[in-house]
Amino acid sequence: MIWQHRYEAPYEMNSAARRHGKGPKSTPLLYRKNVYTLGISGILSCLSVETGNLLWQKSFESEFENTSPLCGTATSPIAWRNLVIAYFGGNDRGALVAFDHGSGDLRWRWDGDGPGYTSTVIGEFGGVEQVITQSQNFCLGLAAATGEVLWKVPFTTAWDQNSVTPVLFNGRVIFSGLDKGTFSVKPEKDVQGTWRAREVWRSEDVSMYMSSAIALNDQLFGFGHKKKGRYFRLDAGSGNTGWISEGRQAKNVALIASGDIVLALQDDAQLLVIDADVDSFRVLRRYRVADSPTWAHPVIVGSDILIKDEKTLSKWRIR
Repeated sequence: MIWQHRYEAPYEMNSAARRHGKGPKSTPLLYRKNVYTLGISGILSCLSVETGNLLWQKSFESEFENTSPLCGTATSPIAWRNLVIAYFGGNDRGALVAFDHGSGDLRWRWDGDGPGYTSTVIGEFGGVEQVITQSQNFCLGLAAATGEVLWKVPFTTAWDQNSVTPVLFNGRVIFSGLDKGTFSVKPEKDVQGTWRAREVWRSEDVSMYMSSAIALNDQLFGFGHKKKGRYFRLDAGSGNTGWISEGRQAKNVALIASGDIVLALQDDAQLLVIDADVDSFRVLRRYRVADSPTWAHPVIVGSDILIKDEKTLSKWRIR
């Protein structure tokens, strides 16, 4: 071990989320010479990659009665130019905030809704770079430079569980949620110059819940929650269904595109290699990569893949 950093962060798990462990649930952000972590109780820390020294830290317990949603903070921080952007707060009250990546100084803040569990993405639409996310009650886009809300679509799921990270594809954004189907919108200005998100297509065949999709070769690969978990492929441009697997595959899945294959890490520690170039669900290989649950998203590093299970971190070679 090169270094480690600890801080006090008392947190009591919601009973509905205990099977997912004590966290953290957010993916660390490595940006320039720093690493940024967002703890399950909503504490954002900036650390030196080289030494592990704490450079700055942000928390919001003095502002929000709840500093994380009901099942804990799960959204991950993201970087854009000189900013680090993260969502804070709990149900009904929160803030999407941008800080200077080096100093931690506030650059902009939007207080319009509580956070969801999804992570933000950055996309350019109509010449404007935008922060795209799901909050507790909306799918929305904000100007990355200023935090101004450009457009938003009302969107809620049962028990306030907006938890599917948006997918950017060909000038559009694809959203989904628990029992809400999957749909694509195009952020654009109307003739009056007002931003809107125009719906392009909608599919009721699949809905996603806690497992986010990926785009590969003009196709959308994902994992739907219906029938106890099914893999699927949709045409990312039209929303037409390519294939849907049989049910009872897994509870949650993290997907990564790699060439013409899709790597799928299930929460039961099975890693599936799925053929992305056929007209039906086809598993090329299936590996057991851990002895405890795998909730964290895997990371590809060169020709290796890092797997974090409940107890250990391991590295596997992709061949």
